[in-house]
Amino acid sequence: MTTTILGFIALGLLHISTAAPAIQRVQIGPVADRSQVPEVTAQGRFLSPQAVSTIDISADGKVVTVGTMAFSHDANVWQFAPDGTILAKRHFPPWAPMQAATLPGARAVAVGLAYSRVTSPDPTVWFGRAENLWAGNLTDDLVEADSRDAQLARLRPGAGDWRAGWFASVFGELFVRGPDWIFKPPAQFLDADGQRLQLRHADNNLLPTSRAMRMTSSQDGKRVAFGWLGFSRNIPGLPTHADAVSVWRVKPNEQLWSALPSLTNTPPSLPDPAQDMLHRCWGDIEKARALAPVIRDKLLAWRPDIVFTGHGVRPNGTEFIEALVQRTEKSLLEK
Repeated sequence: MTTTILGFIALGLLHISTAAPAIQRVQIGPVADRSQVPEVTAQGRFLSPQAVSTIDISADGKVVTVGTMAFSHDANVWQFAPDGTILAKRHFPPWAPMQAATLPGARAVAVGLAYSRVTSPDPTVWFGRAENLWAGNLTDDLVEADSRDAQLARLRPGAGDWRAGWFASVFGELFVRGPDWIFKPPAQFLDADGQRLQLRHADNNLLPTSRAMRMTSSQDGKRVAFGWLGFSRNIPGLPTHADAVSVWRVKPNEQLWSALPSLTNTPPSLPDPAQDMLHRCWGDIEKARALAPVIRDKLLAWRPDIVFTGHGVRPNGTEFIEALVQRTEKSLLEK
């Protein structure tokens, strides 16, 4: 059975070049003579107690969040200041943090914990207000298990007995974070104040509801890419996903580009700026050139509240058309 793993392309879609950062070294412990970190493809070996399993730096650079392998009587998630001072720590069940993030201001936190790979519990995400997550007792309203369709968003690398065959590392994400937000599929959106928003179809603000294997945000948080594992053909009894990769705008949430599953190793072409003119499916520069002034002078003059498109309904009609015309005219000037 041939599978498509174009999801990994998502990591490269949103790269933004920046100037080389200034690096300051802060040593918070003695240097080991020999690293205890296994290779990514190591099999039959697990991380040592209190070995670092994930690390994240908040967008404002003021908090370093670290996940470690620990038994239930020890902390497995830590927050550090830039100088190495411990800001907070605690144990989050069930075990094995594979993702951890703190949003700017340190008022919102998310922790994703790996799965047993054989039995329950499923992958788990704790997320919400920092003051509630660091408090003495964790409550059920702060946790959400991975969705059922996420079983097809996990690779089983390696072969043979699960103790010897699994890789030490887990590939994929349970949530994706921008500089000031966190999205956990299928529909939970967390802001920097720790407020949760339930995304809904009725509000026309959904992001992909099926759990992608790979998820990554642009540096400014305005774009997010999703990559799915998929089959080269439909398999009876298994869910399918139309796209292998898709790129979305955030706030307002809107799909911008997607690539279908393919049997070739050649990645699909990246989006043409001309395809974001008036209607992204046209890809016709001359048609856009002729219609842009008509849309601007005639349709926009009506100040519509709602616009129906081939992909749904835009409740903010005038704002949508204004942005569309601006993108069109900018693209035409560059042609």
